[in-house]
Amino acid sequence: MSMPETPKPKGSLTGAGIALVVIGLLILVPSGLCTGVLGIMGAAEAISRNNWSDLFQGLTEALSFGFVPILLGSVLLWAGLQLRKKK
Repeated sequence: MSMPETPKPKGSLTGAGIALVVIGLLILVPSGLCTGVLGIMGAAEAISRNNWSDLFQGLTEALSFGFVPILLGSVLLWAGLQLRKKK
């Protein structure tokens, strides 16, 4: 009976990879939190007024303003994690 292959550990990050991960997180975390808070606040206000068309409008506004920074931070984070040294 043969032993199952264990996955090889990934290499360590390079200097450029660390920089991209840090910058990506510095963009991604605040923009994601801000978008989430604005979406929740807009939804809570629309529900308290019992106005369901404002609910959809508030959520789409939060996503339309937050989509680009969230996407940019995610791409930078992903690119930084791809810059690992090969073992």
